[in-house]
Amino acid sequence: LESNLQYELFGIVIGLAIYSGVILDVNFPLIVYRKLLSTDKEGRIDRPSLEVIEKEFDPDFAQGLRKFLDFQGDVEATFGLTMSTDYE
Repeated sequence: LESNLQYELFGIVIGLAIYSGVILDVNFPLIVYRKLLSTDKEGRIDRPSLEVIEKEFDPDFAQGLRKFLDFQGDVEATFGLTMSTDYE
């Protein structure tokens, strides 16, 4: 939960900087810039392909996604995680 809030705060700060025209010295992977700039004719965000993820972001991550997509078994039963905790 805390990490999600940190990502949200980071996004808000970056968004405010862009909105305000402030130039930040931040180096994102190329795939982030592609995601920010790519929209189709209707204004919807275009999702990067596995090939783009492999070339511009992380080849191992792309390979893992390919294996996940090619998996023939029951995805929920195999990869689904159930976590619980007790508190007073």
